Amino acid sequence: KKLDGEKAKWKRDFEFAKDNPELYSAARGFSDWIMPVMYSCAQKWDFHEEDTASLRDADIYSVLSYEYPYAALSALPSKTTVTAIKSARMSTEQISESDSYDEEREINSGAQGYMPVILSMKPEPECLRPSERAANLIGTAYHQVMAFIEPAEDMDDGYVKEQVSRIRAMGEISAEDEKDIDPKVILGFFEDESGIGREFIKAYQNGRLHREAPFEIAIEPDIYSPELCRGDDTEWEQDDMMLLQGTIDCYFEDENGDITIIDYKTDRMRAGEDMEQFIKRKKQEYGVQLELYARAVKMLGKNIKNKFLYLFSVKSVVQLEENSDG
Repeated sequence: KKLDGEKAKWKRDFEFAKDNPELYSAARGFSDWIMPVMYSCAQKWDFHEEDTASLRDADIYSVLSYEYPYAALSALPSKTTVTAIKSARMSTEQISESDSYDEEREINSGAQGYMPVILSMKPEPECLRPSERAANLIGTAYHQVMAFIEPAEDMDDGYVKEQVSRIRAMGEISAEDEKDIDPKVILGFFEDESGIGREFIKAYQNGRLHREAPFEIAIEPDIYSPELCRGDDTEWEQDDMMLLQGTIDCYFEDENGDITIIDYKTDRMRAGEDMEQFIKRKKQEYGVQLELYARAVKMLGKNIKNKFLYLFSVKSVVQLEENSDG
């Protein structure tokens, strides 16, 4: 009876809608649009009812309870930076203490590659100058010196001061920066007992030294967000990969073509922290960053020989072991 009633209604609706198409705006569902037309066709349709309540409930539940299997991936950015990955693995305290140079440099980086950090040469009004310059400005100045210094054997304080003045004349640092640069901090790198300074100079002389080297590589989502780790050997699809952008402070090749990577840091020791604790903490904090740099360089088909941090605040070179991210 219910179906017969619907048939009669559809037939009436079809006849009425010929001159009153606005009728369809009051349709209760697809059947009120489609069935009048089908019922009035020359072709005869066989209509019958079935008890589909249980099936209908199952379909509705299936739709309402559906969970997109890639929801976690859809929340990830398509492009990220080394700083973002490093910061995601740090505590709030670690982030506030960490070297900000990489972040500033990445802000100044475009999709087409690295753009140098722009330093203002216009002095601030006296009333706006803090009594002590911000640590991040001084840290940036040290990075710039290491990026543009022309290293030589038997360097001394006088030679470093000449180089800093030359770099200031180039417009890479300000006059205030020049005053804040301690030549002994620069010499600490070149005179370190590890011998890294001598290798740096040799690579510079042989044209195998690369500084402020930009890169863009594809990485797996679980590098950005470790909770996405699958725990098996399943490879990620190409469409799942993220684009990682960064800039390596320095890397050089030895006579065998093997690569040494160096990253400069301005972080300071915490109150009550000794040198051993400080170095251990920095190796843990920056291990992931250096591993990503190594991965980028390996794309050139090169073998990674060593990875080093140079800690300006304690004038110490620190070697990182393989998988030093802890």
